[in-house]
Formats: sequence, structure tokens, C-alpha cells
Amino acid sequence: MKPDPIVKQELWRSIAVYFFSLLTIGALNLKGYISIGGIETILLAFLITAVHFSLMVRYRKKEGLIDSSIFSIIGYIFQSGSPEKGKSRCSASGQKSRIILAIAIFAYIVYLDASVKYGLDQIIWPLVLVFFGASLSEVVFSGGKKDHADLLKWGTFYAITSLFIFARYLVLGYPVLPVLKGAMIVGTVLMMFLLLMQKRSDT
Repeated sequence: MKPDPIVKQELWRSIAVYFFSLLTIGALNLKGYISIGGIETILLAFLITAVHFSLMVRYRKKEGLIDSSIFSIIGYIFQSGSPEKGKSRCSASGQKSRIILAIAIFAYIVYLDASVKYGLDQIIWPLVLVFFGASLSEVVFSGGKKDHADLLKWGTFYAITSLFIFARYLVLGYPVLPVLKGAMIVGTVLMMFLLLMQKRSDT
């Protein structure tokens, strides 16, 4: 029996994902941002890898993405317009969304810099987060097939948003362990909800 090429490609990619996750979690542990044992570190890295593998295989098979290049896959996720299978085409609205996202990222960096240097009032943080989330959603969910239960798109949106929140806590010296735990709990609940929604839409 010939192995599925997509599964084989993602298995090879999972090796890199696992070691990257292991090194990242280990670095956070050494820096004191989190406090978990060696076994928990290995299991957490394996869990991240397993989730990544299952999402990528499911998404690539669903969308017919033959090209294993991560840049090609990311380009397909962030595409706009009516794409052909496996190809990424950027329309004018897609380019506009990317410009908005670039402005949002720049505003976020300026916000962090001003917070560190000048003690910027943190009451504007919710506004920054809402603006960034809206800009990111324009890129992730605009155009293409309207599938609101798309696991990979929602996972991408949630992961990027969580990363920016996590970066804020690191830069400002706030405790990051509660944020990390909260992000993992919310992410797990969100994934279970989306899985149920997707199964319901398939039936």
C-alpha cells in the first residue's frame, strides 16, 4: 500500500515542529517564565506537534494542496478572491487587508515601545487588541470559501493573537504563566467547539 504523500510530508515536517516546540518550551522554562518538569515539557511539545500534524493533514486534504512548501500553504490560507485549488492569488482587497495588517503591527510595536519608555496608560490596550484582531481577521477570513468552522484558519488567527498578547506580557514584565495556561485552556475549548461545528456541517 502506497503511503499518502501528504501524510508522509507532514510527518517529516512534524520532526522539525517537535524539536522547535521542545526548544521553545525549554527556553521559557529556563528563563523562569513557566515552571514545568522534563516529562511535562516532552509531553507538551508532543501535544503541540500532534495538533499541528492533524490540522495540516486535514486542511491540505480538504483543500487539495499538493505543494508541501509552508510558504505556499500560508499564502493559500491568507488568499482573497476566488482561488483555484492549490494556488494563491491576491486581489486588490487582499492587498488592502495586508496593508491594514502591516499598519496594525506597526501600531502594536509603537504601543509596546511607548509603554516601556513612557509608561503609557494601559487603558488603551483593549483598543489596540481590538484593532489588531480586526485587521488580522481581514487577512485570515476575507475572500475565498466562506467556512466559519475552518480549523486551520481559526487556529492561525488564535495562535497569532495569543503570540502578540504573550509578547506584551513579556516586554512589560508581567507574569506570563497565567496567560499561557489561559491561552491553552481557551484554545482547547475553541478547538473542540470548532470540531463539533465542522462535523455538524459535514453531515
